[in-house]
Amino acid sequence: MPGRNGSPHRGKKTTKKATPKAAKATRARARTKTTKKATKKATGRDPKTGRFGIGNPGGPGNPHGGDVARLKAALLRVTTEKEILKLWKKVLELGNDGNLEAIKYAVDRVLGKPTAHLEVEGDVRHTIATVREGLDELAKKLRGRVRL
Repeated sequence: MPGRNGSPHRGKKTTKKATPKAAKATRARARTKTTKKATKKATGRDPKTGRFGIGNPGGPGNPHGGDVARLKAALLRVTTEKEILKLWKKVLELGNDGNLEAIKYAVDRVLGKPTAHLEVEGDVRHTIATVREGLDELAKKLRGRVRL
């Protein structure tokens, strides 16, 4: 006996034939679920947030970290404190002689690299003169305190 709508399947609901678009969406959803499970298993990360799961050590880390540490240790073994001070004095000497690269290097090492750029408005010559005055004042204050 046929079903209510003339279907040969008695008591079962009939569904319309899936359109290619709907079938594609269904396959995509199934793939996503599988991919999320595989991702969590393979990486130990939560597929929704991307964060590491509980107990996950956090990944392999820096692949070159061990090499860098060994090289640094080797350099520290063969370099003495006297040699480093000698090199630093040479940098300061070159900077005092006007070597711009040595000046930049020394200032970056002592004060740190600048975090922001100076925005200059108006007459640049006036700004440079103001900066020079400030540096001259700073040099006067530091004379006697800094030994080169």
